[in-house]
Amino acid sequence: MLSFTTDVRMEKLQEINSRSGHAVEAVFWLRDMATQWRVKGLAFGIGAAREEEGEQTARAEIKKAMRVKAGSEEGSQSTWSWEREVTTYFANHTPVMRGSFKNPPPGRPRSEIPSDPALKLGQKVEDLHDPVARKNFRVVVIRPVEVDRLDLADYEQPRRWKWRLTNADSVYDGDESGDWEEVELWP
Repeated sequence: MLSFTTDVRMEKLQEINSRSGHAVEAVFWLRDMATQWRVKGLAFGIGAAREEEGEQTARAEIKKAMRVKAGSEEGSQSTWSWEREVTTYFANHTPVMRGSFKNPPPGRPRSEIPSDPALKLGQKVEDLHDPVARKNFRVVVIRPVEVDRLDLADYEQPRRWKWRLTNADSVYDGDESGDWEEVELWP
């Protein structure tokens, strides 16, 4: 699964949640490799309090695609938590980047002065549990159903492949296992 972080006040999450079935498509261009990756799937945002609307549903949908790593210790499964995972994502940001979650609401006119004095530019956040920053911080996880790779490294012989998860609905509902079907396509 792919993941990225965002500010809950931005339009991304509202758009994802309003789409039928949370459908998204993400594209990555790796210039040094002359390769484009396109991932289609369903996206779910996590990081709100456990009891907030939508949080339990998002966790359940993401969990459908999670697997226990072979050879992992039994104890590690019992100590794993959603809260710890979201905190790890938050901790991977620099203090300045964590501080951006305490900025005034993104995309709003600068003429609108926030009523909350905690919202201002240029803050550094050292506390991984800062209540204002964490209230606005979310992790978005994409559960893939299709992956497309376009390789343009050899301009005379470009190549393209598509992988599609067979039985994706059944697989993610835990009813059966699925396979990734690979097809080479014309670029």
